[in-house]
Amino acid sequence: MKNGVGIARDAELSDAITNLRENSAPAAGRWAEVVHVMPLLNIPTLLVRLVFLAVLFAPLPMAHAQTPTTAPAAPTSQPVAAERSRETLLNVLERTKLGQVFSGERSLTLDDVRNPIFWYDTFRDLIVAVLLFIPRFVGTIVFLFVFWLIYRGIRKVIVRSMKKEEVDQSIRDLLATLIKWVVMGFGIVIACNQLGIPIVAMLTGVSIIG
Repeated sequence: MKNGVGIARDAELSDAITNLRENSAPAAGRWAEVVHVMPLLNIPTLLVRLVFLAVLFAPLPMAHAQTPTTAPAAPTSQPVAAERSRETLLNVLERTKLGQVFSGERSLTLDDVRNPIFWYDTFRDLIVAVLLFIPRFVGTIVFLFVFWLIYRGIRKVIVRSMKKEEVDQSIRDLLATLIKWVVMGFGIVIACNQLGIPIVAMLTGVSIIG
């Protein structure tokens, strides 16, 4: 009887051990999978750390290092070009010897008057200054000629229409003169501004005096 009970207990113990092994096998497999996956989860973190260290200790490129020293030098040439483009006839004449004498920057002495070289240099500077503005003079003349053509075209159209309507001759002449001074006056003001002559300021002063 005792032997039968012992055999039964041994059988139950072996079954329990077998069940324990069967249940522990999937858990061990899962643990092995977790162990294999953990290094993969740490790879992005390691990459981020490596990139941060590379950026932190990397030397600055030469192009970026030189930009603060070379960038401020660019605007220095722009005002010079702008001043040259705005140079007027009066500015050029003021830089000549004759202009300096008239403006009071240069004193004219008796020795200068007696010296022929002084007069030669004075007129040479004046002639060179005028010759440099010949292209502007030509452009201004062409500009005035265009305004004159516009004036003639407008005048013909208006005078012809007034003749058809049989308007009085005095009114036609008055209107033609008004058109002439409006169109040509506008062209003269623009042409003088191109040459650097402050015609608007001069007309304003004349109107105030008058």
